Formats: sequence, C-alpha cells, structure tokens
Amino acid sequence: MLVSLKWLKDYINFDLTAQELADRLTMAGLEVDEIKTITPKFSGVVVAEILSVSPHPKADKLSLCSVADGIETYPVVCGAKNIKAGDVVPLAKVGAVIPGGYTIKSTVLRGEKSDGMLCSE
Repeated sequence: MLVSLKWLKDYINFDLTAQELADRLTMAGLEVDEIKTITPKFSGVVVAEILSVSPHPKADKLSLCSVADGIETYPVVCGAKNIKAGDVVPLAKVGAVIPGGYTIKSTVLRGEKSDGMLCSE
C-alpha cells in the first residue's frame, strides 16, 4: 500500500521525519518497503489571468495575450485557440523549468515579444 506522508498527517498528529516514522512502523510489525520523495517536474509556474487576447498581426495561428500574475503583466504569444480574457491559466514565467527540462526564455515570435508560456496538459 502506498501512503502519502501529507495524507497521513491529515489524520494523525505527529512530528517525525519520514525515516523516523518508517522505523517506528517497522518496529511495530508493519514493514515499510521504501520511502519515496516526490519532487515536482516543474518550477516557476504561477497562476495568472488572461487580461486580453488579440490576433497576432503576422501569424494566423498565434494570438497575443496580456497575462497578469497579480504582481506584473506579461506579453505572451500563444497558439491555443480556446483561450479568452478572464481565463485563469498556468503561466510558465521566464526562467521557469517545465517537464522535459526545458527552461522558458524571453523570445520574439514573428516580431512580437513573449515573456512566458501558457501551459496545458
């Protein structure tokens, strides 16, 4: 059985490390096969709101978005057709690391600056 330490702390109040808990469970007769640390596959991704969407002047399949994370507003060039102003989306800001080990950089796409990437599944 797999049990999350966070889930267990929702039901039981204890102040032990994962290893200390595993040792105590083993001494009580409940074998712990392994302790697995799960780390996120991305960093630098924040929740943001799309303020505006307009067609890219030089590309039929791209849109220019103005996106705000509550602190700053960013220009983002996007290829998604299912977005609109008011949508709340994950924004990978410049410097973010996304699955595959890619680092997001500020770039110019067809003459328009893009300071991030809107993420999806």
